[in-house]
Amino acid sequence: MNQELYFKKLGKALGCAANKKAGVLEDLREDVREALSQGESWEQVMARMGTPEELAGELNENMGVEGKASGKSSVWKIVLAVAGGVLLLLLLAGVLVYRSLPKSYEMGTSGLFDPKTVQASAEEIVELLDAGEFEALQERSVEKMKPTFTEETIAAVREEALGELGAFEKFAGYLAAEVKQGGEIFAMTEVTALYEERSVIYRITFDEDMKLAGIYMR
Repeated sequence: MNQELYFKKLGKALGCAANKKAGVLEDLREDVREALSQGESWEQVMARMGTPEELAGELNENMGVEGKASGKSSVWKIVLAVAGGVLLLLLLAGVLVYRSLPKSYEMGTSGLFDPKTVQASAEEIVELLDAGEFEALQERSVEKMKPTFTEETIAAVREEALGELGAFEKFAGYLAAEVKQGGEIFAMTEVTALYEERSVIYRITFDEDMKLAGIYMR
């Protein structure tokens, strides 16, 4: 399925108002263009996003509207929730559309986060996951997340969500923003990692102390 047909079907399945739909589709197209510019193929991007019906189902659920198509209950596999559940994440199935997130700002706006440090830290988290360095991950996490970082838990979730990856090849994309929620500010990142068999999107969240507060993968 080519891009034009994909977005045509997606638009028909979205249940939001026409002006909102146009904005969502344009944001998605922009993120697809970014992914393609980073070396991914359209087929890889489409595999991450799921079918138009699946993606529309997730978007409709996140926007609180009834769609015209029923997707999976969730196309995202949530590994670890943000501590305390205070941060609301709009999970847009393979893309990070910051303009759709409430109270989001350019990375570095608050002065709490150094953009280069945030990116390096996010990539280090991916490397620690790949290496199975669970004690190191626990040390870098907020208290509530530490018990979740076990070999059994992570292995089971990664296998279910991602399947066979093969060897890591390179980081192929990165996005970041600051998000303010409940009086707290978080650094939200999206890291695209290329492996032998497929690409993976990691969404990694840090609190103001640069402690790992949330991680999602697809």
